Parts: sequence; C-alpha cells; structure tokens
Amino acid sequence: PVAVTFSVNLSPVITASAPVACFGDSATLYAPAGFTSYTWFPFLQTTDSIRVSPGIYYVQVTDANGCVGFSNDLNIQPSSIAV
Repeated sequence: PVAVTFSVNLSPVITASAPVACFGDSATLYAPAGFTSYTWFPFLQTTDSIRVSPGIYYVQVTDANGCVGFSNDLNIQPSSIAV
C-alpha cells in the first residue's frame, strides 16, 4: 500500500463592495465562490455574501470534501475625520 499525504489550505479572502465612509453606511462582503457552505460571523448567515455595517467579520467555508477553513478578520470601519 502507498500512503498519500496532502494538505488543504482553506483561507478564503473576503472582499468588500466599497469602503464604508461614515457610521451608518453599509457594505457588502463577499467570500470566494466554489465552496459548498459559508457561515458569516457574528451573524451565522449562510450565503456567499452579506450586507454589513461597521464591525469585525469573518467567514467559515466548507469544501466538497468536508474540509473547513476560516478567513482572517475583516474590520469594516469608516475613515477618520480630521477636525
């Protein structure tokens, strides 16, 4: 018998539709296509995109083999305003 070892690196990169300019604005976050399931945190919404307000978000993905991966946190905040 031959043993085959492989590693799977599931590190999806979240993209945003646009920067959030002000508090009260929102953006749509997207996870890459090709996974069988998606779970956005902290909402536990299960789509490949989500509409959000300022905050910190990440997504868990699962591929067709049942392997699970997580994105890095994405901090959606408006730009500083100089006064």
